[in-house]
Amino acid sequence: MEGRHAYLVTARPDSWELALEDIRAVDPGARLGAAVAPGLLVVVSSRDPQTLADALRRDGPFVRHLFPIHQRVAGSYQAMAVMAAACEAAASLDASRPVAVQVRALMPGVAGEVRAAVTRALTDRGLAPVAGEAPQVLSVVVSADASWVGASPTAHNLSSTAGGIVGFSDPAAQVSRAAGKLLEAFRVFDLAWPTAGRALDLGAAPGGWSRVLLDRGLAVVAVDPAALDDGLARHPRLMHWRETVQTYTVRPRDGQFALIVNDMRLGAAESARLMRPLADRLDDAGFGVMTLKLHETRRRRQMRAALDALVPGFRVIGCRQLYHNRSEVTVALAKR
Repeated sequence: MEGRHAYLVTARPDSWELALEDIRAVDPGARLGAAVAPGLLVVVSSRDPQTLADALRRDGPFVRHLFPIHQRVAGSYQAMAVMAAACEAAASLDASRPVAVQVRALMPGVAGEVRAAVTRALTDRGLAPVAGEAPQVLSVVVSADASWVGASPTAHNLSSTAGGIVGFSDPAAQVSRAAGKLLEAFRVFDLAWPTAGRALDLGAAPGGWSRVLLDRGLAVVAVDPAALDDGLARHPRLMHWRETVQTYTVRPRDGQFALIVNDMRLGAAESARLMRPLADRLDDAGFGVMTLKLHETRRRRQMRAALDALVPGFRVIGCRQLYHNRSEVTVALAKR
């Protein structure tokens, strides 16, 4: 239909309805075209890719990734048909700039074949496909019943990785899986790690976020009544206050911080209430990263209430449900 655009949208499987609400807040006429797989949806909207992506980046926390669909190949996977669709979609790309080839296969054993075939086809047509990130992307999703192909500037996809799926090397070196949340937040919100100074880690145990901060050369003040990992407890740049955050905030100490992080296992509203007075402890150029834990029902209302509670002290840089999040969203904050 003239003026309509189809998108393949990725969200957490339990948040797809919230993701659709995010899109409908931008375009009330947007409709669900099909559910491809849990958390993977075809959505049809009148908004062009740049307008939709810009709006979702500002206020669309439950959409993790999307790309405009240029070609749909019906039926079971056939390499030649997908290659032809990829080449047709790639006609809109800039041949002078590298292009990332991103393939998600919802059936086993074909992802590598699809990526190799599409890469060869693009190379034969004078494009420069790369394995890593690039300013533009050729996206392919293959299922047992159909394939979808799209080409776009990477910025239009919200995330530079396929489906917003982000992995980090050497997970064995991390104290807990929570480390991925902090690493991903810096990447998604384009935050620069402080080159010096101290960080405050609220709800630190067992120390996943503290380990990340120490690895980047920061001194860390960790607050948690529970014990930290043995390998962290003896670190010369770590101070551990074995008390609740409630106790810590009413007895100010430790001076100012370049970074304040918060992954407390509290509800969103309570965590925001405890975080708010710590804005005064943040350096003027500092920032904060925190998770908001959301109960199963009325998640958007909980999130909005928590964000409103932070506003007197903080300015919200970004809010998104990241790949490493579960029943939560991650928020980046600057001092107001």
